[in-house]
Amino acid sequence: MSSEKVVIRPIIYKNPFIKTPQEVVELFGFSTSIRKQIKFIATLHGQEVKVSDRSLDNLSGKGISEKKAVEALTPLFTQLDRLNLNLDDLIPTGSMVDDIKLLWDILIKQILAEFQSIEQAPRFLEPLIDFIERRCIEFEPQRTFAASHRGIDEPKMLTLIPNFYRPVIKKTALSSEQQNLVISGLDKLALGESIETNQDELEAMGFFTQDFNLSLFAALDLVAINWKHLHQEGTKQHNSFLVKILASEGKCYFGKLISFIKTELNISFKDLAQCVPIRQESTETGRTVLEVQVERLKEWRKGKTKPSFATLEKFCSKFAFEDQLLLLIYCLICQAIDRQLVKYKDDEQRILKEIYSADNYLTYYLREKETAA
Repeated sequence: MSSEKVVIRPIIYKNPFIKTPQEVVELFGFSTSIRKQIKFIATLHGQEVKVSDRSLDNLSGKGISEKKAVEALTPLFTQLDRLNLNLDDLIPTGSMVDDIKLLWDILIKQILAEFQSIEQAPRFLEPLIDFIERRCIEFEPQRTFAASHRGIDEPKMLTLIPNFYRPVIKKTALSSEQQNLVISGLDKLALGESIETNQDELEAMGFFTQDFNLSLFAALDLVAINWKHLHQEGTKQHNSFLVKILASEGKCYFGKLISFIKTELNISFKDLAQCVPIRQESTETGRTVLEVQVERLKEWRKGKTKPSFATLEKFCSKFAFEDQLLLLIYCLICQAIDRQLVKYKDDEQRILKEIYSADNYLTYYLREKETAA
């Protein structure tokens, strides 16, 4: 084997128009650490990780030997074998490691193979796949522009920012006025730090930075509706569930989701609390299980505590089968929005709440729904 070190790092673009799979993983609160990802895959399929945590960390840092890397990636290779996927087919010879379309193709093939392996029809995923494939195509002018300007120093690159984004601005769901304001703000940014953007330009830029997220959430919204249709015969749900969630009352977006569930099921918060999973030690203070569940649900609604993915899975499993994946999707979306919110304060947070309002989101949902149709 080669004596060269093998290094695997997350691919991060920081491009408001398109995200890499790793950036989407991060958006939904999952770690992009190679160590945690390998261990997650291993745990999921009951496998053993045969290398140390230190070696796994070095895999995304200074690198490890090829032999050690093969050992570290054994859970991934085993998963691909189980899904009848060949690594050489997924990553053709000569592929670029940062080819965003290739990265998404690999993930989509894995997801489709996973559902087919449990005999689930993957057609309900089409809105999500169509959105990702469309974004990759629309991103192509940016990719070409970046490739033709490799090696340019940072000051010069700053002046090219408006030209880099012009080809994709019209592909967003922003209004014509917002698109013009974004370009105006980018033009000022290219001229230097001494020229400040105005409030309207800042707000438009805020909408632009969230355009991918909103479009992604709309695609997932349609996936959830398709899932409902697939598993509940006679269901003719065509309106967005997420619009209703965003319009619900709540101190945080996850709190809005809890209020939505309560309203849809026509039950009390106390009844809903019985779906909240708790650990045995939570009742050691003398409180009853229900008292702990009620308190935990209050914390979720106020945003004081955020349930882990494992806890969310257990919570969603308490509902009807046709609602479990649907609810898990909305749990992840609402938590993702809440994580965006805590990054900002005051005026910026106000803008973000406007961006993630039911009225603004509806534009994205109708756009994706029309495209899917």
